[in-house]
Amino acid sequence: MKNILLLAALFTLTTLTAQEKLEINWPKASRLVVSNVETEAVESANGPVNMITTEWLEEGHTIDTSITTALLLTLEGLVIPDLQTFADASIEEWEAMGVTTTVTVLESGITNRSKNYLLFSLTMPKTDIDVPCSLLYYALASDENTYLAYVSVDGESFPKGFVEEYTKVFKESKLAEGK
Repeated sequence: MKNILLLAALFTLTTLTAQEKLEINWPKASRLVVSNVETEAVESANGPVNMITTEWLEEGHTIDTSITTALLLTLEGLVIPDLQTFADASIEEWEAMGVTTTVTVLESGITNRSKNYLLFSLTMPKTDIDVPCSLLYYALASDENTYLAYVSVDGESFPKGFVEEYTKVFKESKLAEGK
């Protein structure tokens, strides 16, 4: 009986400490490697939330020399059902810095696992503060968390095939239990 209780306690502890995470498999040709991971407690309308930021750069490059970069923002314990707010907030954030952007919603819907998603692009011209840049965003609301990922490339437009390739990468990403 003691062993059964110990196993039940261990199973419960494992279940409670397991954290859902979004796994994105970047194309090998992109040579993206994790360059930074930060966790920060932030306040939301629903109370405190853990925000985990994972950044990828091209292998052997810095943020200043990498042509392609990627970022995943995980908002643990916060579910935002209306993902359009991410697209709207992106526009507002860039415009607050004086940068004119063009945002295009590419698609939205429900994944095959009944999760709400939004795919949108944001392009901006060269400015005094930054080089021209194009970003492809993927927002996903799971039962536990909200995720916002993007991949960016230098230039006022995406290279041929870029949007199709990374749309497929985002849509093939998987929610997994992590620790």
